[in-house]
Formats: sequence, C-alpha cells, structure tokens
Amino acid sequence: MTKPSVAFRADGNSQIGLGHIHRSLALAGMLADAFDVSLLTRNPSARTRQMVEELNGHLHVLNDACSIRDEAVNLVPLISSFDIVVLDGYEFDGEYQRTIRSAGPGLVCIDDLHRDHFVADVIINHAGNAQPELYDRELYTRLCLGIPYLLVKAPFLEAARMRSGQARTPEIFISIGGADMNNDTLFVLKRLAEKQVNLPINVVVGEAYRHHEALQQFMATTKLHVVRYVNLSTSEMLSLMIKCAVAICAPSGVAYEYLCVGGELYVHQTADNQSDIKRFLLDAGLAFSFGDFRVTDKRKIEATDVRQASVVDGNSASRLLAVFNTLVYQKRSAVRKANEGDLVLLFHWANDPLTRRLSFNSEPISLESHRTWFNKKNADPNAYLYIFEFENTPVGQIRFDISESAAITYALDEHYRGMGLGVEIVRKGIKKFRSDSGFTGPIIAYVKRENMSSKRVFQKLGFNFVHDDKFDAEKYILNYERY
Repeated sequence: MTKPSVAFRADGNSQIGLGHIHRSLALAGMLADAFDVSLLTRNPSARTRQMVEELNGHLHVLNDACSIRDEAVNLVPLISSFDIVVLDGYEFDGEYQRTIRSAGPGLVCIDDLHRDHFVADVIINHAGNAQPELYDRELYTRLCLGIPYLLVKAPFLEAARMRSGQARTPEIFISIGGADMNNDTLFVLKRLAEKQVNLPINVVVGEAYRHHEALQQFMATTKLHVVRYVNLSTSEMLSLMIKCAVAICAPSGVAYEYLCVGGELYVHQTADNQSDIKRFLLDAGLAFSFGDFRVTDKRKIEATDVRQASVVDGNSASRLLAVFNTLVYQKRSAVRKANEGDLVLLFHWANDPLTRRLSFNSEPISLESHRTWFNKKNADPNAYLYIFEFENTPVGQIRFDISESAAITYALDEHYRGMGLGVEIVRKGIKKFRSDSGFTGPIIAYVKRENMSSKRVFQKLGFNFVHDDKFDAEKYILNYERY
C-alpha cells in the first residue's frame, strides 16, 4: 500500500487565536507515521513552520488576499492529489466543503460550533458532551464525538496513559490561549491578586499574544509571585503542567492537555466556541469554574482527580488513525462482479489454510470441484459473487446467496489481513448487492465462534447477534432498515 496523504486547512493569528492550528497539527502528529501530512494556511508564523517541520510535513502558504469562496475553487487542482482533506475553521461552510469534496478526497471537518450543514465524511468534535443531534449533516457523515477522540499532542496522550498520581508542587499554571486577544490572562491575575493568592504562579502566553507591555507593568507592581513563559515547546509545556498542582485554563485544547496530566483545574471561558467544553468539564465534575477559585473541600478535589483519570485514556490516536484508514480504504477500494478470469484466483483463496479452518467444511477443494461450483454460481440468478479490489488489485471475495434471506460470506487475501479492510469489503459488498439485486430482506452471516475478526466486522456494521443452534457458529443478522 502506497503511503496515503492528508492535507490540513487551518489558520491562526492574533485575531482568531491559534486553536485551529494547534489541534490540526495535534491530529497531524497522530497520523504522521502512516500518512504524508501537509498544512495549507495563510501567513504561517515561525512557530507554525517549525511544528510542520517537526512532523516532516509539507507547508503550503495560501494567498491571504483571496476570498474564502474563491479559495476553495482555486484549491481544487492541489486538493485532488490528496487522499483526505481536513478543514478546521468556522469559515469553511457547506459550499466550501462541497467544492473540496468534489475534487475527490475524503473530507473531515473539525468543528465545535455545529452551525452549518455538513457534507463531510467525518466530523470530529472532542467536546465531551457533544451529541449527534447537534449536527445538520448528510446521512453518510460519521461523527467522532467526545473525549475518545481527544485532539492533543502525543506527549499529553502518553501522560494520560502513564498517569502516576504522584505528589505535585503547590504552584499555579495559567494558560488562557496562545493569542488571548482580550488579555484575559491579565484579568485572571488581577482576580488572584484581589484574593491575595500566595502560591507561585506560572503564566504561559503564545507567539500571537500582543499584551506583553500591560502584563509586564502588572508583574512589576503586583505582590503575586509570577513567572512568565512565552511560546513554550510541547515538552516544556508538559513539564510545567506536571509540576503545577493547580491550573487555570481556557476551556479549550489547553484545558484538555492539563486534563491528561491531571490536577485541580479551573476554567475561564474567553470565546463562544468554548461553551461546549466548559459545560462538559463542569457538568462531569472534571474541573471547577474560575469564579469559584479556590475550592477548599479536599474531598471534591480528590473526586475530580479520580474522574479525570477515568475519562481520559490517552488512546485517541489509535481511534482516529482507524477512522482515517477507513477513509483511505473507501477511496482506494471497489467491488465488481466476478468473471471467468477470477476462477483460479478464487480457487487459491478458497484453499487458503485459514479460510479452510474457519469454513464449516474444512476439507481442501480440488480445482475440478471448484470449477463446477463457480460455473453453478455464475448461472444461479440468486447467487451474487463479487471481487473486492484495493488499489486496483484483487484482494478478496464476497458472496450473497438469496433464499428468504441472503446469506453472506467473505474472505480476504492473506497479505491484506489485519489492515481493517474487513469492514470495507462487507460495507461495499452489501451496497453493491442491494443495488444489483434489489433485495430488501435480511442479510444473515454464520460465523465460527473462534473467528473473532469476522464477528467484530459484522458487529461494527450493525449486524445483530441472534441465538441459533445451527452449526457450531454464531448468527448475525442485518435488517434492511439498518443499512
């Protein structure tokens, strides 16, 4: 399999903040080992360029004088060369999406405002309380919602997996976003001064922060013990978070980063698109409102720490990689009817040792009996035999035999197992079969109990397990209305 490619379209600056850039590149980092990654952006900062270089990615600088509507059309020749395009920005409305999707790539939208109609193949929203009914979308659109699809950089995910619960320094970590357009950092510090907080305070601002003079003036006169950090690297940010037992963050990606580390977290909202994450963090008991700073009930703080550890498992990268691989398989695979030229190939697949072991009749098949079977199936109007191709190479077969229901069987070439293609061969096979036959009855699969991979495939595609004593097998059924 040739290495697939994914392009991220996102912008970031002192006016709109850097959240789109950071979460896009966090996702790019999750995919970088398996995909060629590119960032398409306007006016990239030095730090943005550096982050792309660290991923061994490609940077495409776009014309900032071009309107968004014209941009989509102008991008079509470039976009058509990618397997997948990811859009992260509120200006990429339904019309922009349709233009990009028409160029051929799979389309993913990262979104937390859910205000437009989406034509994307996938929507990602890691707000913990995001619900499907929030989205006006196409029937085919897959939703990846909540903490299982957390978009933070790899070191934070690793911290979540390795979380130790060791004692932390009684210091405060503050990060209100890389740009912090309204200087809420200063607002938070002034409130802490009013409360006469005497803990050491570590303030982090980003490359797009434009209020250094005002912050410096405050630090020169306040009694607070404040240290300022500018534009920290990922490892530096993680180390500082691990050090500090208390944090005050905007309810955005930085709050989720601290959630991976764990601690006494307070959130201060600075933008409309942070509402969902703030509500989730507070309702789920994972954080406190900055307005309540500082909570003195140790039991509440301990309960919050326990909930944080149970909610964030650090495995979003593997989940999202599987989603993106599925999009590649959809783009690069197809199902066609079997023909005479496939007879020998099907014969070899049928005699594959694993295929024979997982079949109800495990005896080897002779070429003569296989030829008789093949000709019989080709002549049977109730039999539908298909070849599954990946990157124009035959890699599997799927068959449907109609009676009152349709019995389904499939098999993959040994060299293409373990790639996640099982879901795609069954999905595409059912779609092709329904189209060719017009059959609207139930589709039934009998699977040997030891065949765990096939059972997972049918379960993922909405087949329901039904108890049946036939053979030594499990029975799965898919009704027409479920597909």
